[in-house]
Amino acid sequence: MVSSNSYLKKVLRIFREDNSNSKKHDIESAITVSRATSAVVFLYERLRSAMEYQEEHLVRRWAIERMLRRLLTIRTPLAELPLLLARELVWSHYIDSLEITQEDIKKIATIVTKYAQVVTIAKKHRKYPNPSLSSDWIVSLMSVEIDRILYSPRKIDTYLEFTYHWFSQHIKIDWDNDDEKELLLYIAIQRSLVKADIPHLRYQLLKLYYPKWEDNTPEMTDRVGRNFHVLTATIDMLIKHPQNDKLLNLIKRRISPFIILYSFLERNTDKAEELLENPLKFEHAVKTIVDQKYGEIRNKLTRGITRSIIYIFLTKMVIALLVEIPYDNFVAGAVNYLPLATNLLFPPVLMYLVSLFIKKPDEGNTLLMLKHLKEIAYPETEDATVETIRLKKHRFGKVLYTIVTLIYLGTFVVSFGLIFMTLERLSFNLASEGVFLFFLCVVSFFAYRISLSAHELIVEEGREHLYAPLIDFIALPILWVGRWLSKGFSRLNFMIIIMDFLIETPLKTFVGVGEEWQSFVKDKKRELA
Repeated sequence: MVSSNSYLKKVLRIFREDNSNSKKHDIESAITVSRATSAVVFLYERLRSAMEYQEEHLVRRWAIERMLRRLLTIRTPLAELPLLLARELVWSHYIDSLEITQEDIKKIATIVTKYAQVVTIAKKHRKYPNPSLSSDWIVSLMSVEIDRILYSPRKIDTYLEFTYHWFSQHIKIDWDNDDEKELLLYIAIQRSLVKADIPHLRYQLLKLYYPKWEDNTPEMTDRVGRNFHVLTATIDMLIKHPQNDKLLNLIKRRISPFIILYSFLERNTDKAEELLENPLKFEHAVKTIVDQKYGEIRNKLTRGITRSIIYIFLTKMVIALLVEIPYDNFVAGAVNYLPLATNLLFPPVLMYLVSLFIKKPDEGNTLLMLKHLKEIAYPETEDATVETIRLKKHRFGKVLYTIVTLIYLGTFVVSFGLIFMTLERLSFNLASEGVFLFFLCVVSFFAYRISLSAHELIVEEGREHLYAPLIDFIALPILWVGRWLSKGFSRLNFMIIIMDFLIETPLKTFVGVGEEWQSFVKDKKRELA
């Protein structure tokens, strides 16, 4: 009988404990809501969440942050905030009313109070430049911690620790600062395995510096408040480190076996240990999961494309058309329908074309995946190798680096020059050209992101086609501009501002009043009985 990874058995024990400690539905719910009012908010939330493109598993956490920010901005009393937040989450179907208890409400209240104290302490010491409870840093940390209260993170935290331990044993990072490279590896694993966003990274790094942060003691709150300015600066420096993306790309190529292994542990918690003791049974079980994951790629791709098109239409296309049509009417003198139709149809057509070129991995990838999974599960029986990853600022001398940079800038001139020439021949005016280029860059960037997510299970290095350098030469500038535009316009999304304060606040106030009225009527009916 083969001995499996002892560290993995510890992870499995945590999985079992977490399952046995999960909330029971016979506990009395802290919140009851009306189906009618809940349906109204649910429909609104589906529309609102479509206006900000987030990974599916981050939507709930992002909704918590958005609700917190709005409630704090309109100066909701802190004593009322936990119950109001929980009620909004139930209305929106982000959490079932049976899954939230009075104990959860108390824990949320403790978290809100803790962060309010951090702000007070930071303000007292005049070390935090923006000592506000509704500031980006505070709200993002608070939203992550509240999300962790509502849904236990114990399994994923343990598995992330296991994954980091494995990589730290099998990968040597060639970088001068030992402490820094360990933190960069930790960030790369968070981003590749669970697709952690900036708030999650901030919170996880906070916990690394202050492991007992979730104990909610006055001493810990005081320490964090006193050092908050140094903490935020240090964490932001690590998250924005220039080597992060390079290390992330290197880790991504090696993370897919860990994605499969996590699914194996989740689906086979009760019998995983038995399967691990028999390599043939383990191989059969994980191969079944791999095949299922391959089959899910097309559905995941379809969902991603649909969400991207809805997001682009709601947030970008409406604004763009408000520019193009008035320009045609008042400057050009007439609406040119060819550019208008092109700009309307281009995003979905490009997304569809991208989906046609995405194929599921082949059998060779599966065999290589199984090989890596055995190396992780049975380290004693497999040949252990340590791979060196070199992080360098650049590989060229100053002169050669300058030449390469100029060539790279030249790709922008060539790519956009060819596009402008083509649009001129199709009789696009200045506004139509601007709208087309905007959509070309933004949609191409989203299509590229979706294709990357569809390839997350690919282990083997793909063979580069002969025409790949030419495609890179033309496409790379477009993707970089698309990335810049999507980030920049997300901060200036006027539709979101309108939704959050001119629609959401009155809507949820009205729904809250409706809930209170229905509760009042029910009480009066009971008195009559």
